[in-house]
Amino acid sequence: MKVQKYDVPFRDSPNGFREKYWSPVNSPVLDEDGQVTGLLHHVEDVTGLHEELSRVENAYQQADTPTARTHTAFAQRRYALHLVQTADDARRRDELRREVAQLREALRSRATIDQAIGIIQAERRCGPEDAFQLLVNVSQRTNMKVRSIAAALVSLAETAPPGPLLPGEPR
Repeated sequence: MKVQKYDVPFRDSPNGFREKYWSPVNSPVLDEDGQVTGLLHHVEDVTGLHEELSRVENAYQQADTPTARTHTAFAQRRYALHLVQTADDARRRDELRREVAQLREALRSRATIDQAIGIIQAERRCGPEDAFQLLVNVSQRTNMKVRSIAAALVSLAETAPPGPLLPGEPR
């Protein structure tokens, strides 16, 4: 979106408002499948940058400099680059927030997955890689997350009588 002029109330101003310029940034919020589930709307106050551009433009106009258009165009390009960078920064910040949330979830579920691997190893007398692969296979067959399968297996192990615990396996 383009930079928006939106004045805000200001007591010390003769007309009761202060002129402000805002750079809106809209970023999609994606679910785990990459589908858009919402939009984040963020605005950044760019009044200072806008005022500096106006000051530079006015200085060139008052000096009657023949290259004022060139310099104004340069300032406008720098301003546009700033806006693009702001949008890129917002996107990257959102990506990092999602990544941190995923890593936190992975850390929380890691202990449960390790317990499930241990249960499978004890039942099947196999190594940890084979036990994890078995969890992955069940996850794919049931279309459930590995952490959900692991949690169900650990819960079942706590309450079930001795015997095989994996879905589809004979008791």
